[in-house]
Amino acid sequence: MKRHDYRLKAGVVLALFCSMAPVGAQTAAPGSTVAPLVTPVPAAPANPVAMPKKNAVVTSDNDAQNTSIEGIQISHEPGNKADEVIVSGYFIFKEKPASYFYEVKQLEKKIVFEFNDTKTPAVPIPSVTEPPIQKFTVEQRRIDVNKDVKGLTPEFHNQVRVTLFLDNIPDIHVNDQANVILFSYKWTTNLQKIDKYVLKPGSKGWIKYAAGGVAVAGIGAAFALKGGSSTSGSAISTSDLPQHSK
Repeated sequence: MKRHDYRLKAGVVLALFCSMAPVGAQTAAPGSTVAPLVTPVPAAPANPVAMPKKNAVVTSDNDAQNTSIEGIQISHEPGNKADEVIVSGYFIFKEKPASYFYEVKQLEKKIVFEFNDTKTPAVPIPSVTEPPIQKFTVEQRRIDVNKDVKGLTPEFHNQVRVTLFLDNIPDIHVNDQANVILFSYKWTTNLQKIDKYVLKPGSKGWIKYAAGGVAVAGIGAAFALKGGSSTSGSAISTSDLPQHSK
């Protein structure tokens, strides 16, 4: 019987081994180039976690006690004299603000009210004129109550500022009841007597008033009075101005 020799020479086996391509490998036709295989890179997450920046400032927002100012009304009624009127202004809120202040700026002929933890309404409040008030503006602000205290974390509060622009500064009296904050003053329709109804220079400088004596952490210093006297030096009696209990 004729036997077949299945033994292969070592050189032939090596040639066959080298010619075998691994599974999935790309082969090129003669004269063409094969692009190298690229390993896929995992995609970045859709919402990466933001890492805090070096030396970042940590802040705190306080919106828990916010109320809103709903309207401002200014009206007048006859006084005890024929040429005298009593003017009353009403700041109406959804709830009483946590605190409020007012400031008399004699040189600028302005009276500024600041209501803390308060927002303006969706519909703008229209200005009105009532002598000696020319107009008023309502401004929404965001203030850091800790800005003057070194080392404290910034704490931001909403604030509404109402500025009265005046021809002359009257001797105003401020009070509050429930959700209404009231200011009132006497005025005259007689131009010759206006000097008697105007606040005398230097008699009442900065006036700060805190509603209900409420002082939250970080703003206690703002409740301090800043000089001046509470007496106007005017000969006009104020005993008949509107009185409201707190």
